[in-house]
Amino acid sequence: MVSGKKMYQGLLTVFVLLAASVLLAWWFSLAAARHEQAQQLERFVMQTQARVSNLLRGLEKTERELNALTMPLCSVEMRRRLRELVYDHQFVREVLVTREAQIQCSNMLSQLGQPVDLPPHDFVGREGNRIWMPGSAPLAAHAEYLYVSFGHFIVAIHPSHLIDVVPDHPQRNLALLIAQNNEFHVLASWPQFPVSNGARYDPLEPLPDWLAATAGDAFLQVVAVEPLVYIRKGAENYFVYLLVLFCAGFGAIAWWVRRWLQSRYSLLGVMDDAIENGEFVNYYQPIVELATGRITGAEALVRWVKPDGSLIRPDLFIPLAEESGKIRGITLQVLENLERDLGAVLRARPDLYVSINVTEPDLTDDVFFDALAATCSPGRLPAGQVRIELTERCLIDSAQGVARVIRLREAGHAIYIDDFGTGYSSLSYLQKFPLDVLKIDKAFVDAMDTESVTGSVVPHIVGMASALGLHTLAEGIEQEGQRARLSAMGVQYGQGWLFDKPLPAERFIERVSDE
Repeated sequence: MVSGKKMYQGLLTVFVLLAASVLLAWWFSLAAARHEQAQQLERFVMQTQARVSNLLRGLEKTERELNALTMPLCSVEMRRRLRELVYDHQFVREVLVTREAQIQCSNMLSQLGQPVDLPPHDFVGREGNRIWMPGSAPLAAHAEYLYVSFGHFIVAIHPSHLIDVVPDHPQRNLALLIAQNNEFHVLASWPQFPVSNGARYDPLEPLPDWLAATAGDAFLQVVAVEPLVYIRKGAENYFVYLLVLFCAGFGAIAWWVRRWLQSRYSLLGVMDDAIENGEFVNYYQPIVELATGRITGAEALVRWVKPDGSLIRPDLFIPLAEESGKIRGITLQVLENLERDLGAVLRARPDLYVSINVTEPDLTDDVFFDALAATCSPGRLPAGQVRIELTERCLIDSAQGVARVIRLREAGHAIYIDDFGTGYSSLSYLQKFPLDVLKIDKAFVDAMDTESVTGSVVPHIVGMASALGLHTLAEGIEQEGQRARLSAMGVQYGQGWLFDKPLPAERFIERVSDE
């Protein structure tokens, strides 16, 4: 029974995938065919618009030539020149000469014994030219012409000449639209445009069952249309290929989705979202003067707080963040948190400071330096109260590292070496780099009361730091005896659970206020 159920589920899954493949293949085939036809239609309408623009430039040339005529109106010489002009400009059918809103003559007609009154023009063009649409022409004999005025002259054009372009598809149709009273009307069309000449046509409202493309401006537009039914015919050319592609690709897609889900819900996968959502917050562990117990500052320690309030341990996400380079975003968030959490306290208490951990990727990142400079700009946080903790690994590339550390020091930040002695220990970089404090790792503090090899490391570190003019800070102090011994050895500062655990900003502010 179970086996039969699994077989049914498997067959159902195959059916669903095949059905999805068929539907998607057909949908994408239609989309591909529509895109191909739309591109062809767009090219065609642009070519037609280029022809219209070229002819309109010719009309501008006609205007210049007419304006250059200086002979008397309707003189024999003028009429001869007008005939030459019509001959030279094939799209110009006739030129009328007017005076005081009356037609006096034309290139074909001599001086009229009785001037003809001009009918009211339909509208004014974008350059101020009066325009008579076909059907309201100044001369009834040529009612199919479009008439445009240029000073004393009126030029007749056959609108269809503007779009006299042979379509590259038997079902492709053209129209020329002209703006009249804030609406477009069909000025000329062919061979079987679905809207008749003179009718209103809105380019923003495509005709049902037609694919359309337009080109032009607010005055003249060219429209090309063709039936959508040809898109379905074109889709058949794509369907078989896409069906095979989708069927073959579903396995790869399923594998990718599985991998994506795994990465999405792993720590690394959700880290970008956590940075964007501000899930990384600062905790502050007090740093005290061992001789007096007075709080002198704090180390900002980043914590990942999930939306449900749960915490992710730093040892789980920090190594991943450093390896992937995402630590840069986390460090920038630490800076933002620091100013928001303790900005007012630090400005009010110039004797306090906060140290932040800077990794090797941060040290080579100009974005971090810019953010740090902005955070410590006038009116925000004093640079001297924001100290930088580096690991020994950051100092291996001495050529670049020295310049970067010097840049931090010149900006006013004290430099701490974190976990000194656990990494790349070398006297050479202690002398080469401008440092201020060596932080003694907890492992060496714990080993002080043992007979292990590392039990005598602390006195050597303190002696080395003293010789180099550096201060020392011991980490992980948990017992009063450790504090007393470290203070007796000359260690100036310390941090650890003996003094307090890492605290949220509010608790740290209360702790400092209590002092």
